Amino acid sequence: MSLLCGWAIAQNSSSKGLPDRAGDGNVGRYTVAASGQGAILLDSTSGKTWTLVRNIETASAAWLPLDRVEEPAEVEEWISRQREAARSAAEREHEERRSERLGKKPAGR
Repeated sequence: MSLLCGWAIAQNSSSKGLPDRAGDGNVGRYTVAASGQGAILLDSTSGKTWTLVRNIETASAAWLPLDRVEEPAEVEEWISRQREAARSAAEREHEERRSERLGKKPAGR
């Protein structure tokens, strides 16, 4: 029964031209897929993709474009930047922990 209801709702929304229809009449131009805690939006006509980013403070969300890296040199450069960013973040975290340890006084003094 629930399968039949789901099918009927899908048919009804498609016939009204809701978000599953593109402006040029193509059905299913946009596809949304779950990805970890978020979602990815794909425009099957252009190949463009976006990721859904949530703002915890304001409880809002926005679709942000994703870079498409295809050339081998671009891939290597992207990987290198990611490794450098991860290394820098690890160093900052290590320094923060070290500063916290050195800045704390022993209990009872």
